[in-house]
Amino acid sequence: MDYRVEVGDKVGLRVQASTDQRRVAGARVRLHFPANKCHLLAEE
Repeated sequence: MDYRVEVGDKVGLRVQASTDQRRVAGARVRLHFPANKCHLLAEE
């Protein structure tokens, strides 16, 4: 599943997660970023 997570006013993250737990828009989530699974793509 692909999600768009807003952190603060100006930061948006695209998060990919397994399909076993789906989230609804506006739900609060806790994020964990294991270094070996993270990729940073800067957008301008």
